[in-house]
Amino acid sequence: MLLKVGELARRTGLTVRALHHYDSIGLLRPSARSESGYRLYGRADVARLHGIQTLRCMGLSLAEVAKVLDDGSGGVPLPHILSRHIGVLDQEIAQAQALRERLGALRSILAGGGQPELDDWLVSLSMMNTFEQYFSAAELKLVFERWQHCQAEWPPLVQAVRAAMASGVPPDSVAVQPLAGRWMDLSARWMDGDLALLARWGGMLREQPGLPLPGGMDRALLDYIDQAVTLRLDTLTRHLGADGLQRLDKTLTPEWRALGERAERLMAAGTPPQSGGARQLARDWQALLNRVVRHDAGLLTKLLAAHETEPVLQAGAAFTPEVRRYLQQATALDPHATSGRTMGTLLHQEVQPMPTPPTNIVRQGEPSRSALKVAALRAVHQLLDEPLVLPDPVALPLLGAATEAALRDDPYTLNDPLSRGLRGALVARARFVEDELARCVAAGVHQYVVLGAGLDTFAYRNPYQAQGLQVFEVDHPGTQRWKQQLLAQARIGLPASLAFVPVDFEHNDLAHALREAGFRADQPACIGWMGVTMYLSPEAVLATLGALVGLAAGSCLCFDYRVPATMLNPVEQVISDVVAQQAAAIGEPWLSSFEPVQLQAQMLALGFSTAESAAPDELNARYFARRKDGLRTGGSVRLMRATL
Repeated sequence: MLLKVGELARRTGLTVRALHHYDSIGLLRPSARSESGYRLYGRADVARLHGIQTLRCMGLSLAEVAKVLDDGSGGVPLPHILSRHIGVLDQEIAQAQALRERLGALRSILAGGGQPELDDWLVSLSMMNTFEQYFSAAELKLVFERWQHCQAEWPPLVQAVRAAMASGVPPDSVAVQPLAGRWMDLSARWMDGDLALLARWGGMLREQPGLPLPGGMDRALLDYIDQAVTLRLDTLTRHLGADGLQRLDKTLTPEWRALGERAERLMAAGTPPQSGGARQLARDWQALLNRVVRHDAGLLTKLLAAHETEPVLQAGAAFTPEVRRYLQQATALDPHATSGRTMGTLLHQEVQPMPTPPTNIVRQGEPSRSALKVAALRAVHQLLDEPLVLPDPVALPLLGAATEAALRDDPYTLNDPLSRGLRGALVARARFVEDELARCVAAGVHQYVVLGAGLDTFAYRNPYQAQGLQVFEVDHPGTQRWKQQLLAQARIGLPASLAFVPVDFEHNDLAHALREAGFRADQPACIGWMGVTMYLSPEAVLATLGALVGLAAGSCLCFDYRVPATMLNPVEQVISDVVAQQAAAIGEPWLSSFEPVQLQAQMLALGFSTAESAAPDELNARYFARRKDGLRTGGSVRLMRATL
């Protein structure tokens, strides 16, 4: 069956003219003609026409359709043609989207101005052309939409900056930093935290002086605040690096402001940092800090250190120093850092009642809570840490059956980060003095004096009894009576090589008390004085050191001491503050601290031959190297070794 051109056109929806065109270009030639010359199309012709229409619907040109349908030896493959057309469509879609974004950005520029006049359109179009030299349409849309959210905050800030300029405050002054901090925070929120976008915006304003400025700003004001902001950015970059600074989430100022207001209300109400409300606030603070650094612990440490050491950053900080200390204290006292029974529960077992907490345990002589805490941490070391830094089979029994059972049942109750840090410091100092004692015994020393012995256990596991080493435990009479009770309850015998020497360090003569106990002043001795000096006044510490200068030549002294908070990093400061508060809360406040170099000079002036301070890095390398459990000691307490 053959179809005439008119009938084929009617059935396919094409025009006769189109079919004639297909014939003229050789795309679809009729298979026959009538006697009068009319075109006649058969089954094969109709099939080819179907292929033509399908390919045309795909967007192919007539020439490309011919190449596909004719002999493929020289034609372009259909997949390639389709891929090219898909690319063209993608480009057209992208252009349409870009146009839409450009129109959206232009609408944002004009937003809020009512029905725009012709001049408004012309100015906006001119600005748009300038903006597009620096930003994509999508970026401009973001910038102008976010401007609407923070626009109201700019005028009062601009007014404050202008007042500082009028008062003659130099732009590099710390006094301007609160304004610089506000300017940075508001700018970061405006640009959605993208410092690169903000830098491009600033570059555009510098390079295009004809652009209008919003919110009452002018070029002089921008130059002024830019100097202050640059100082702040340079300080942060010095601590965090450019990458670290870029990674900070800079859009959280409203949340910081709300958290600071909560802290100030709690402080104004006299709420202590150990209260539930304060600890919840501290947890919220920690969560916000982690969001700022995007949960990067290393970056957080650098950020805290920067704010602790840089006045430029402190001046523009979200919180006052008082609020910051309050939050740090509440964070460290958060009970969620521990599990099971608390340390306080353990430390109050099997201790004689204390009717009134003493002002200072060393002066008053009541049973020492801090001594029991030290003993408990030393005992937990035997249960949790491997390898042991200080093997001590007496540590657990000395605490009493109930406390020993509780610790064995759940030693992790004293494995929170604060307890782990203290435990590392305690076992390091004990091992330090016992290592020095071993050297002294090898050199012929037969006397070991433990000043402020507390619940020290060396005398009950003395490995040098056969060499004739005598141990003199010096402490307040009340503390010694309490220790002897614990020894009796634990059925730990008193070795013949041990002598108790009752002394009040601030009122009794140490040398006289030692002689009364059988100490030979004409023979050298090793002196261990750990965990005591911080509870004494600086004068009492130096007086005790002066008394020890009278020992025989060849004697040595090992003791620990606190360093000032200014020598600690931010994390160590927090830990030191918390431990000091806990000590004060149980009636045993810390009273002294010393700078290592100054203390060394004082000791040499008193008459010591040598005085060397062991830094935390040295102790960690000596006792905690390559441990899998991460146990180590910190820097708030230092160790000193001196000889005569």
